[in-house]
Amino acid sequence: MPESRAQLEAQDGALIDELSKRGMDTLLNRLIEVNPPDDPAERMRIGVAYARLRFNTLRDEFQGAVDVGDGETATALQPQVEEAFAGLLEAQRGLANDPALADRRERAIWKTDLAEMLLADLLRGQRDAAAEFAEFGFVSRRQREALEAAPAEALRLTAEAETLVFDAQRFYGQNPDARQADQASQVYYRLVEDYGQQRIPFYAAMAMHVVATLPDDAPYYRGLGQSTPALPGQRGDAASERQRLLQGAAERLETLLAGDPGPAEWAVRSRLGRVLVAMGRPDDGVDDYLDGVAASGDTGLAGLTAWLGKAAALREAGKHGEALETLDSAAQHELARESPLFRLLVTDAQFITRKARAGDSPDGVNNAYRVYFELLDQLGGDAPAMRAMIYRRWTDALEVGQDVAGLPTPVRMGVGQVARENGQRALFVDEDQDEAQKQLSWAVRVNQTLTGAELPDDVRASGLFNLALSQVLLNQNDVATLIDAVRRWLEVAERYPGQPTAEEAVRYAADYATVLVQQAPEHPATPGLYQDAMDVLFKRYDDTDTAGKHRLFYAFRVFQAQGMHERAAQEYARVPFDHPQYFEAQALRLFNLRRDYELTDADATDPQTGRNQRDAKRRVAAAAAEQLRAEATAARRNAGDAAAEAQARNTASAALLALAAIELDAGQADAALERLDEAERELSEGTAYDQARQQVLSARIVSLVEAGRFNDASAEAQRMMQAYPESAAGVIGGVLSGLEARINTLRAQARDLPGTEAQPRRDEAATLAAVTSTLAKLLVDWADTQGFDPATKLAYDLPYVKSLRLAGRPADALQFLKSRNILDTFGDDLAVLESAGETYYALGVEERREAVSTRYRLKDDAMARAAIPLFDRIITGLRPPYSESYWNAWLRRLALNVALGIEPEKVPLRIRQLEASHPDLGGPAFKARFERLSVDARGG
Repeated sequence: MPESRAQLEAQDGALIDELSKRGMDTLLNRLIEVNPPDDPAERMRIGVAYARLRFNTLRDEFQGAVDVGDGETATALQPQVEEAFAGLLEAQRGLANDPALADRRERAIWKTDLAEMLLADLLRGQRDAAAEFAEFGFVSRRQREALEAAPAEALRLTAEAETLVFDAQRFYGQNPDARQADQASQVYYRLVEDYGQQRIPFYAAMAMHVVATLPDDAPYYRGLGQSTPALPGQRGDAASERQRLLQGAAERLETLLAGDPGPAEWAVRSRLGRVLVAMGRPDDGVDDYLDGVAASGDTGLAGLTAWLGKAAALREAGKHGEALETLDSAAQHELARESPLFRLLVTDAQFITRKARAGDSPDGVNNAYRVYFELLDQLGGDAPAMRAMIYRRWTDALEVGQDVAGLPTPVRMGVGQVARENGQRALFVDEDQDEAQKQLSWAVRVNQTLTGAELPDDVRASGLFNLALSQVLLNQNDVATLIDAVRRWLEVAERYPGQPTAEEAVRYAADYATVLVQQAPEHPATPGLYQDAMDVLFKRYDDTDTAGKHRLFYAFRVFQAQGMHERAAQEYARVPFDHPQYFEAQALRLFNLRRDYELTDADATDPQTGRNQRDAKRRVAAAAAEQLRAEATAARRNAGDAAAEAQARNTASAALLALAAIELDAGQADAALERLDEAERELSEGTAYDQARQQVLSARIVSLVEAGRFNDASAEAQRMMQAYPESAAGVIGGVLSGLEARINTLRAQARDLPGTEAQPRRDEAATLAAVTSTLAKLLVDWADTQGFDPATKLAYDLPYVKSLRLAGRPADALQFLKSRNILDTFGDDLAVLESAGETYYALGVEERREAVSTRYRLKDDAMARAAIPLFDRIITGLRPPYSESYWNAWLRRLALNVALGIEPEKVPLRIRQLEASHPDLGGPAFKARFERLSVDARGG
């Protein structure tokens, strides 16, 4: 005879439970893949089993790491355990509450299993016995959050389960065949006897008791009368509801004891005794139940909570001495001796009892705290995590802002730290500005009592650290506050390097010293304070993550920015390969190696020695670039995602760019262009490579100019202008400046050479000048299409005017100035005055270099006279210290006098007057030109 569907489902369900219990995930997987059940409930149960397996595995790994002291692994695993447990709850909720399964009698079982997860796995396991701490001690934020939701959900689940069991029993009474079938499949036994008579009342009583221990402001009590639907018999006020819950718990527990509670007997008796005490029947609770459980020698939680429940009853009766003696026995319970967590639970109860006995006596209250000090001494190396829990207890027991000056020093230290942490959380996580202000102001007042030199090192280090951070969080924009805070953190880091706050102190000191550099660089204290912070960081904490984080900015700010390129490169080289900014650091290292060799022979006393040193440093830079390219190529092959590949490709391109620059500096423009071709091939399509691609294009333009391939350079500039117009504008502007300098150099050389030797330089200068006007016109045309206002377009117009002058086309330059109405619109702008003045000057005056002078001859009287007021405005408008524009304006103005014949004999006297107040006359180049002008003015 074939087995019934109910029998098969029961067998499959038992198999699922057994496989899950034994951790046989492979067999579970085979069950669902090879012989998947048709029943949706069974498929969901397999999902729950999978979730349970994952949670159990991660939980065991986490506990194993904790047991061997592997804090790093435990920290990494903790969020995974939390996530796995949340997944388990979600899977069980789906099974227990799915409307599609509303006709299934097993729902009472699934709901009870979910209630058990909430009460046992969550509150007791994941939230460190939260219900017991709520009953006998103090709860943490995490415990409180769980208590606000889980017990109420379990209460509703068990109430629904009780109703479902009642409905099932009535159904069986009316349907004998269904009862017989469910008896054969074990569903009847599990539902009516196992769950209906034992597990459901047990967890219902537990949920009722836990909810009854919650304060009146708990969400459950605030929501009375608003539940939809309301729990059966629920009262409208907290006091009445609490009594109803306790009465319901007592009835269920008494019924359990009247039957056969089995292994749960001591747990039932302990809870029943505590429920009776809470109902105002301490004698019944202690004498009939708690004393018996305590005396039984039960080593589990039932035994410990019996001692704690008895002590609480004695305390409430005012028998503090007997309560403390009972708590001494609780401290000797095996669970308290083996578990720091439950030892803390006993300590909480001892503190509450001692404080109750002390009443209003300050000495008595202070003495009550000693139980915590003793616990920390006993724990020794296990103290850091426990210390944090204890500090929070002390703080939560006080009113925010309460004066703590009379409390013991360790208590003030704990409160000062937790108040700061609370304020920090309110500020950045909860975004509650008022709460942050209250907590941080309190933290400041508390920590100000912990900075005296007579205090122990750990106390003073904590006080200084938390005082500084609290003040900064209260006023992050005040420079004086930041400066004082950095000094306090540095004192902690320097004087107390062995204290727990030392490394954190140097991190804050370094971070905020960097903030000062960026936001208040002109403050007199900033440079010295930043250097002090870096000295402490790199001398005492060089192997920390903070040192690695700051090394890049330090190298840039202190060494690179000051031109100490070799030293900067050394710092960048120290950034380890596994640092997230390693490739960025090595790119900066290359830049500084290049700058170091570029400047070497310029500073050398012996030119040959300088050139040799330069060549050696160039080879070092080239080797570093080749190494970085190899590392980036390997990283690209091993990249695990698109972002990592993009970084590797960009870095390889940067290394090739550096090699190209090195070869270009060596005069090997063609070789540089080959490197740039490689760099461009290294890059893929997409915005992740835009910056690198722009750099390659920029370098190609410069290299083509250096190679003398001016048409190709113009074409490349046009390509870049089409692809990256804004970046191209800056690049072309830089190329124009470089070309202008080369043109001026070539023309100066031509003036000092005989005609036959000078002509090639004049020809090259003319060629370069034509290139400058072509490139500058690209900028003007692009700017005209962008809808810029006249002020913005001016930045593109003036370089074009200058390029036309360099190309020997001053008339075109003047025409462009007039067509744009530039002088009338921007007549007060220095750059416009210079541009217009130089243009009129080029049209009005001819300069001819001779042996010891420069001859200034008039070409166009009107043009020359039009230049005079422009240079006069520059001279009268500028103030010391004078720029090159000032000295150039004087040179032009005096040359115009000579060319126009306006009292040329007074020009040498005016030059001597200028030299009397400014002996350098604007520098060697200007001084030489003034001297040549003086000779011409005297008719020499």
